[in-house]
Amino acid sequence: MFLILTKSPKKLGTYKWLMLYTSMFEFFYACISFFVGPSIDTRDSIMIAFEDMHEVWVSHKTAEIFILVYCSCFGSSLSFFAVHFMYRYGSVNPGYLKEKFGLKIEECAYIGLVFWPPDKNGDVHPDPEAFIGCAIMWLILVNLKICMHKFF
Repeated sequence: MFLILTKSPKKLGTYKWLMLYTSMFEFFYACISFFVGPSIDTRDSIMIAFEDMHEVWVSHKTAEIFILVYCSCFGSSLSFFAVHFMYRYGSVNPGYLKEKFGLKIEECAYIGLVFWPPDKNGDVHPDPEAFIGCAIMWLILVNLKICMHKFF
């Protein structure tokens, strides 16, 4: 992260911030993975992530929250890689979508998050919509957890 901030060439432009955000998120995910370290198993169409309570030093409730955060980070990580790939591919080969599908990038639907966009003066400020989107994701996860406890 230090090298991205201090040694990136100016021609990278906003891509530097995408790399920095991805690096910070993946570092956070690695820390969560280190502290949670759940066992994950699949069978047929079922996947379960669980924590052996004999091996952790936190309460049962806290371990459940850590597992939810871990699973959310996994899904978010895949999304960030997709956005990262789309950005890089669009930057390196902007004519591909036009050539292959007859579309400009403006005519495509894709998703990306900008938590701290620059204003017209170049100053960065938090973007409420990005934070609201994350809050909605967390609300969905919390409601899912509540439903799991009520019905199972």
